[in-house]
Amino acid sequence: MKAFNTENIRNLAVIGHGDAGKTQLVASLLYVAGATPRWGKVDEGTTVTDFDEDSIERKVSLNNNFAHLEYKDTKINLIDTPGYAAFVSHARPALRVADCALVVVDGVHGIEVQTEKTWQYANEFLLPRFMVINKIDKEHADFGHALETATSSFARSIVPFSLPIGKEGDFKGVVDVVHQKAYSFDENGKAKEIPIPEDGRDVFERTRERLIEIVAESDDALMEKYFAEGTLPEEDIYPNLAKRSQAANSAPFTPFRRRIWSGFNSCSITSSNSPRTRQLTRQNTDLRTPTIRATVSPGNTAMTNLSRHMCSARSPTRSRAASTL
Repeated sequence: MKAFNTENIRNLAVIGHGDAGKTQLVASLLYVAGATPRWGKVDEGTTVTDFDEDSIERKVSLNNNFAHLEYKDTKINLIDTPGYAAFVSHARPALRVADCALVVVDGVHGIEVQTEKTWQYANEFLLPRFMVINKIDKEHADFGHALETATSSFARSIVPFSLPIGKEGDFKGVVDVVHQKAYSFDENGKAKEIPIPEDGRDVFERTRERLIEIVAESDDALMEKYFAEGTLPEEDIYPNLAKRSQAANSAPFTPFRRRIWSGFNSCSITSSNSPRTRQLTRQNTDLRTPTIRATVSPGNTAMTNLSRHMCSARSPTRSRAASTL
């Protein structure tokens, strides 16, 4: 069995309202990472984490279930938590042992009751977190609405790391705001780099500018450089975005197709805490502090970018409005 250093482990709790698509998201990640040979589907009762008969029959997670995948030199432990009111309390102990939370939001309904409840659980433990807007290709899905509901519900400065190209059935891909690239997806979710669409470039530019402002606000020296030059170089943006995520001052926010694993950004998870960083933060932080401010953002292609964020996330010792293009 392969051994991993503490710095190369990520413990990730997947939280959100019932039927937001948490279990299907976990199944898709496992498949695209090569952890399973078959792409499990909730509708067919073939997902890894919903394996007991009651969960398969009801198509509902009844308990915390576990899975893991490997990306490059990082092991990512996933905790798939229940989201329905009768079972959502199971998410709290999962977050207690996690180093980062992935908040799954329904692209049609936006923030819902159990999303807020599980977010409060994450606040108790000062967990860094990032958001996935799921089912972005579904009828009546609205990325901008989901972003607005997140902003109003959690009083956080929210800036997407990725923006969707198209909406509902016309969802074609995403623009990676951080790396300034665009990707389209085929019917199997395979990504291909494309030019950033001219239609909607103003939205991309505004989002990119806001993201740079968020980085500049994190450090006095960066703020002075930003005022002097009007922007920041790439070498200042990437590492400081990771630091903000680890300190729970930033929460990456990304669109995701409901049945195909296209759109998810691995940067968010790889930039979260490892167990070692988590322990150091807990020793220096009063966990009674009620709530924290953060920035929410999204991602680019499937597993490659997803794990970049995962790997810069805190390790188990935890350091603890946009529209469619």
